Amino acid sequence: WSLLFFGLLFVAAMISSWKTSSQAVAYSAAFIFIALAALSLAFIINYSISFVVLHRLNFWQSSIAGVRLFFQHWLLSLELALILYGLGIFVGLVFAALLIILLMPLALLWAITAALGQMVWFFAVALPVATVVLLAAIASGAAFATFQFAAWIVLFKRIVAGGAISKLVRLFHSSR
Repeated sequence: WSLLFFGLLFVAAMISSWKTSSQAVAYSAAFIFIALAALSLAFIINYSISFVVLHRLNFWQSSIAGVRLFFQHWLLSLELALILYGLGIFVGLVFAALLIILLMPLALLWAITAALGQMVWFFAVALPVATVVLLAAIASGAAFATFQFAAWIVLFKRIVAGGAISKLVRLFHSSR
């Protein structure tokens, strides 16, 4: 999300400072390059940390192994990242939909208590509901982060074991 936020912020700043079309092309190319470099670095760091933790390599050995592993399996890394990104958006939308469904009766309660001048009853119900919603948000975020971490570890282990092949590669090889 932070990459998306800063990317949109960069694009907004870029658009506001355009004077010529060549500047627009240069800024766009710089944005794409920086975004791909940041994404690649994130994958390399992830693999390097996995080498340190799971294979007990030192910093330099794990960094070199992480770079090699990324360049050998960049497409597989990108596929998993896109799947997890899409899944994260889906989970967020489901949580938002459930939140809206949960808050509809609360809005009705607010209207009734406001009309009756008894807002204390609204707050007596809204405070526990807000607490449960906050705890549910924290728990679902933690569960999804754990799932993402586990997915990267499973991918790392499969790549190191030599059994991981990109879905796109398998798809194009089977169509021949």
